[in-house]
Amino acid sequence: MTVSILCLFMVLGGPLALAERHKLSEESRNFTDFYHGHGIALPPVLLEIFAMHLSSPLSLSRLIQTSPLAAIVRGFHNPLPSIPRIFGAKQISTLPLVFAHGMGDSCFNPGMSQITDLAAKRAGVYGVCIPTGDNQLSDTVNGFLMNMDRNVEVFAAKVRGDPKLKNGFHAVGFSQGNSIIRGYIQKYNDPPVNTVIHVHGTIVGVAGFPQCNPDDNIWCKFLASLSGDFVYNMVAQQTFFQANYFRDPKKV
Repeated sequence: MTVSILCLFMVLGGPLALAERHKLSEESRNFTDFYHGHGIALPPVLLEIFAMHLSSPLSLSRLIQTSPLAAIVRGFHNPLPSIPRIFGAKQISTLPLVFAHGMGDSCFNPGMSQITDLAAKRAGVYGVCIPTGDNQLSDTVNGFLMNMDRNVEVFAAKVRGDPKLKNGFHAVGFSQGNSIIRGYIQKYNDPPVNTVIHVHGTIVGVAGFPQCNPDDNIWCKFLASLSGDFVYNMVAQQTFFQANYFRDPKKV
């Protein structure tokens, strides 16, 4: 059974929730406004998620990070020893390295910061992880509640805003960060990507979410609600990152 978006305001406390609406991200506001305006019903789990997004975004971020879906780069307790360069070897490229993090991760997390720094130092070039949020919380949540196109747009704007990347760069993507890099290459590629390394990416889409029990985690329950006809709904496609690369094998 689904519940109207009007229930969202009841769950959040009626007029108070409406007054606090500005705390939602632009994407969340667009989503709720569209459904409210068209009288379209929502899966109850989405109401839970948007209620938490409004009332306790930090708790929502922590649930994402601890879910079976999170593809988080863990920091090295004992950093790898430096590998000496071969005597007389020339540096192959002076282009910078750009990293895009995976689902549930953030450029502001220690693991992503460390691997970016280590890779850049090893290559002897400038390195940067490009977030799609302005802080750890928004960067994490935007990997779910901001669709792929919007993530690509933010990524592209931040790339163009970094003068050290103006001549191009090498890109490294983890998990769904690969989809952001692929989208950037397809839509912009200015500054250009010289070389790209995809690490366990989502380029060809997914048909399911293994090891993700809907009964154990709200995010698994959320994705289970997307794994059906709802995933191809226009607004779901415009709002949720995972909806953009889910592929129902019976409809491909």
